[in-house]
Amino acid sequence: MKKNAILFSLLCLIGTSTALAQSVVCKTPNTVCDTTIVRHWRGSEYIVYTAHSSGTRTVAYHNHATGNIISAPVPSYVTINDFRIANDSVFAGGSVNTGIKRGLLACFAINDLLAGNFYYHSLVWYPDSTHIVLGITQIEDVTRLALYRYGAGTRIAYIAYNTTNPIDPAAPYPYRVGFGDAAFVNGTSWDICHYHLNKDGIEEYTDICATENKIVIAARTNDSNRVKFQVFKKVRDYTNLSPIIYSNRYGCYDHQTLGKVMVAPLAGNLVSLAYHYYDTISKGLAIKTIDVSGSTPVIVASIKSPETATNTWHMNDMRYDSYTDHLLILNYIDDPFMAAQSYVFQIGAPATLVGPYSVRHCPYPKVLHALDNCTPMGFIASGTDANPNLNVWKGVPNQPGNCEIEQAVGFSNTTPTLDTKLKRHHCTYPPGFYYYYTPETATPKATYIICQ
Repeated sequence: MKKNAILFSLLCLIGTSTALAQSVVCKTPNTVCDTTIVRHWRGSEYIVYTAHSSGTRTVAYHNHATGNIISAPVPSYVTINDFRIANDSVFAGGSVNTGIKRGLLACFAINDLLAGNFYYHSLVWYPDSTHIVLGITQIEDVTRLALYRYGAGTRIAYIAYNTTNPIDPAAPYPYRVGFGDAAFVNGTSWDICHYHLNKDGIEEYTDICATENKIVIAARTNDSNRVKFQVFKKVRDYTNLSPIIYSNRYGCYDHQTLGKVMVAPLAGNLVSLAYHYYDTISKGLAIKTIDVSGSTPVIVASIKSPETATNTWHMNDMRYDSYTDHLLILNYIDDPFMAAQSYVFQIGAPATLVGPYSVRHCPYPKVLHALDNCTPMGFIASGTDANPNLNVWKGVPNQPGNCEIEQAVGFSNTTPTLDTKLKRHHCTYPPGFYYYYTPETATPKATYIICQ
């Protein structure tokens, strides 16, 4: 009875899910971890980052067709929060903590890892006296990345936490969230651009993506828990705006948000925002698809589905599968009494959402941390079992079988009004408060297993 009382309304069939076969492509009993990130590279090959609270960290190449794993250690003082793959290279963001926590960007060529020579190039932020006077003391943690091409190179658009220098030296340093871009150029140095600081500390940026021509950053407000987002041209130094003290922000006031607001690019310059909402009569899952191609964004579709659960839901990753035209959302429910804690929701045709809507979800009796496309094979997700050891799962949108369940759920159309006149005080800091490490090396060890 307790389990039934706390279920999300989308998951009324979860009672049958634990008896279904799980689509596990790889189990690694020797990799004990409590954090995992998986990103698809090509074919049946992908890269996985794992970390354990003991300090053990690894980055590994997996091939679930051959069972080959090549892994390399990551220093215990390095934490990775997100990474993406482009042009056969990994681009990562996180932090370095050697007594003082500092923001980190890093990159390495996958072929170096395969050859047994794990060279990575890293950038760590250090403030200089100029920036301390201006008000910023430290970029502490890069939390989310998006990659985009500009010219002949790959640029990293990132979100980061930072501290600000208070007027009262004895006061605690308040946290802020900002964003910027950087690139590792010519294999020798970092090109780092302006950092855009949320000076008022109201918007908390939670996700970032790049469309055909734009960079879109999603956020929730700390004062009113509303959905907000910003749109920039996809260029080098995209935060370097004209010298104005207010920047454009867009948002909706139809309901409030619970936790992260995630954003994923669709075709062209369409994006979908997804988040858990609450209002005066209900709470649930909301999705908005927005056209950001013009000078002013336009909402083209919006739906929501109420839930009955009293538990806290978290969004960890969201991707758009162009092969099947499905939006994939990885959710985790914070509930110690449920065997199945993680779900991949599969929302078809996100550019033309119409309720009532048929949604397929894939419940897992394990904890999933990250998800990525592996088109045309579907998606892959990484997490841990009860031991906890690394497991990687796969699924195919809109294809019944394995652990997936299809059901009609109560999504209804909504008609929110987009606020296009919202302004917010901001600060943009010039580049220069950083240095980059000499590339570090590690020798990877190859382990062969039979993937299931």
